Amino acid sequence: MKLRQVLAVGAASALLTPALGVFAAVPAHAARGDIATLEIDAPEVVGVNATPIEFDAEITNAGGLEHENARLFLSFELSEFFEDENGEIDPSSLRVEFEDEDGEWSPIPLTTEGDRVVGSPDRRVLTEAADETLTLRVSVAFDAAALRRAKASALKGGEDAISRARTLRQDAAAPKAAAAPAECSLTDPGFTLDSELRDLDQSGEPVGEPIATDTDEVLIGGAMVAFEGLAGSQIVVGATPKAFTLHLCNSSDSGYDRVRPALFLLRGGVDEPSGRLDLADVVLEQRQGNAWAPVPLSQDEGSDAVVADLGAGGPLAARQQTARQLRLGFKRNAEPGKAAAVAVAELPDTGQQVGVAFADYAIVPVPPQQPPPGGGQGRPAPPDELPDTGGNVSVAMLGAGLLVAGVGAVTAARRRRKPNR
Repeated sequence: MKLRQVLAVGAASALLTPALGVFAAVPAHAARGDIATLEIDAPEVVGVNATPIEFDAEITNAGGLEHENARLFLSFELSEFFEDENGEIDPSSLRVEFEDEDGEWSPIPLTTEGDRVVGSPDRRVLTEAADETLTLRVSVAFDAAALRRAKASALKGGEDAISRARTLRQDAAAPKAAAAPAECSLTDPGFTLDSELRDLDQSGEPVGEPIATDTDEVLIGGAMVAFEGLAGSQIVVGATPKAFTLHLCNSSDSGYDRVRPALFLLRGGVDEPSGRLDLADVVLEQRQGNAWAPVPLSQDEGSDAVVADLGAGGPLAARQQTARQLRLGFKRNAEPGKAAAVAVAELPDTGQQVGVAFADYAIVPVPPQQPPPGGGQGRPAPPDELPDTGGNVSVAMLGAGLLVAGVGAVTAARRRRKPNR
């Protein structure tokens, strides 16, 4: 599945499929005879809102010819992942830099030419009859202006959390059984990078045929979260809490300085708000060694959500996967009904949220006593188990627009208006 599908949130979609996203590179070649070759070692998957990732442009001067003013030109064909709310490609989320001769990083100005985004490092190449390496780095960072298909109200707090979650689910495919780190390989199409070595004329315009070319396909991935073992569960009040796993992982080749998992507990399910979940009724624990330790909880004033404090977070390296063992229970006097958990991968240093997952479950009463055959002391009837439907929706980024919707769904959980009673 592709990352975009997953982002649809609610039902898994493109992002949550097992396919990690294969990066295909077209072999470099010389375009003007055996003069020079170009090979771009582009990353396979760039992480959204991650730290910049470095890669090299390897230039081989096979012919030994010196060029007075040759440059490297980069041309990006951006996927719909970069579309804004109006369906237009917005290149402002893409940042490319090169390492200058002083070892400093300098931005490469990008401009739009037709359906392409182009730029060139301000550095001459092939000035000597020798091979050389030009080091570049790329990052993808979305802000509100770059988010695709995001409702204005999703960013302004005009809708409640459940309505936003419902909007996210409309584009999702049917949920699939949880397969924990399957979500950790979700990616979306990112961009095609066409690179050329070109000579420039005295006015600074490219002249003649390309000296050498290369083409790379780059995917989009990033930090995301996933539930395993919670979706579809029936949690009996007053019973032993239900154990589950919360995964935090990175499907990209980029790294994150700090990612923090956040967990929100709601009553009524993601699609059916039905009132306040009281802090006093919730039991949440985390495994520490061979024991279970309570997780600090809080009730956001004015909201129906219970918020779990899972710590300050830490670095998340490229392709890293982590798992947190938790268990969720409810006091005996808790009101039965549908409920949901919402997990978010947050970047606390920037306030951004880059991944979301949902899991629906049920709070059920203690089963009635069953009289044994032939009389005697009755025993509680075992509760029916719901299948784990994988109501887990790891939102990692989905065309940016769904991502924002997912983000809005979570942040609004703290301030959501109480439903009419």
